[in-house]
Amino acid sequence: MAKNLAAEIMGDITNIEKITREARVLKEENRQLELLKQEADNENKEKSIFLANMGHEIKTPVNVIVATIQLLQSTNISMDQMEYIKILKESSDTLLLIINDLLNISKIKSSNFKLTESIFDLKETINSIYTNLLIAGNSKGLEVSYYLDPNISSQVLGDELRLKQVITNLINNAVKFTDEGYISFRIKVVSSDDKTERIEFRIKDSGIGIADSFKEKIFGSFSQGDLSPIKKYMGTGLGLAISKQLATLMNGDVWFESVIGYGATFFFTCELKKSNKEVQCIAENSIIEEKIEINNLENDKVILYVEDNLINQEVMESILKRKGYKYIGAYNGNEGLEVLKNNKIDLILMDIQMPELDGFQTTKIIREEEPKGSHIPIIALTAYALIEDREKCIKAGMDDYITKPFEIESLYELIKIYIRE
Repeated sequence: MAKNLAAEIMGDITNIEKITREARVLKEENRQLELLKQEADNENKEKSIFLANMGHEIKTPVNVIVATIQLLQSTNISMDQMEYIKILKESSDTLLLIINDLLNISKIKSSNFKLTESIFDLKETINSIYTNLLIAGNSKGLEVSYYLDPNISSQVLGDELRLKQVITNLINNAVKFTDEGYISFRIKVVSSDDKTERIEFRIKDSGIGIADSFKEKIFGSFSQGDLSPIKKYMGTGLGLAISKQLATLMNGDVWFESVIGYGATFFFTCELKKSNKEVQCIAENSIIEEKIEINNLENDKVILYVEDNLINQEVMESILKRKGYKYIGAYNGNEGLEVLKNNKIDLILMDIQMPELDGFQTTKIIREEEPKGSHIPIIALTAYALIEDREKCIKAGMDDYITKPFEIESLYELIKIYIRE
């Protein structure tokens, strides 16, 4: 009896020791997994920072190229030269799209990507997208049809930039892969309540369609349908991957129906909040534009450009002087502050990444030292293009934000808003 009891006790002890060992092993495995997860998170963070910095470094010279091209277009040049400039512009635009796609997909995958919310006119946004579709479709001889649900709300709250990005991606694909026939763009309200409405965007084309072998991986990063050595359709293969993930962030989805040789239909749904507030920006800007005339070569307004790239300074000087503005350049924040002490400045264009004193620090000092009741408009002009970068600029005390490379006319329009004659 005693022997049996002892044997049972020993057996229990053995089982306890075995369970304890297994628990230790499991605990160690969990610790190792946590370390691996932490390493992966750190790598993703470092990758995002690296890509953001690389995007800035690449965009700086591209900005010079784009701005110089636009300046050349406004000079007296021959037809042959105009054709060469057109090729340069198309190539630089393509390069920018690739850079932006890489930055977007990296940021989304790092889980640090956040949508912004602002009030915008949804109908106006959609009409603008349709206008671009009409131009692109007509240039290829395509028939373009359009339907906008009359029940759709005009004023909504959401991320207008990302909404446009998804729709534009889908429309660009439809135009790219359709050589003849039609493209249909239809928008309808799927569901609605007092606070939100779910909207469906449908883009249908009569293009080449999607092969069955490609359908399962079409939303994967860097996936392209044309993988032949001689590619007819260019691109990074990131557009649909980005669109899918952005749609998910907007409580929606992207999917498609297609038969090879008979075109494709892409669906995009998203959820937007309703808003009863009136958006005054367009009306106010129109009033400002009526009052402001900056084409006068006797313009006495002075613009300070704080930028550490001397080539960018030279290009900006040409851009501003063409409109009659007086130009002052500063190589970094400290130089910019010295210029402000000795000159009456009407507007500041501020780069962000600079030696000695960056754009954020410089703006903070300017705002702290400004006399009460005075305010110099500061526009961030930077190669950083992520949404949170814009928020940092505004939070730092800047009035607005424009990314490099920029359209010269867009810069002129922004200046018109903040400089009053």
